[in-house]
Amino acid sequence: MVMVSAADSEMTDAEIMAIGEEVQRLPVFRDYDIASLPQAAAACAEFLNTEDGRLASDNWRAR
Repeated sequence: MVMVSAADSEMTDAEIMAIGEEVQRLPVFRDYDIASLPQAAAACAEFLNTEDGRLASDNWRAR
């Protein structure tokens, strides 16, 4: 969800809020720390803006 929203590099607050609501609602995200969503969204946007498909920073780690 985050990657699709970040694809245009302009993720709005409304989009992050909608994703957050889904993360809280869907059982598959039961153990996901909702507080890390903004950081994950920023990492996705950064990833999509790289030329070689690798993150330039170490801001996000898969859990």
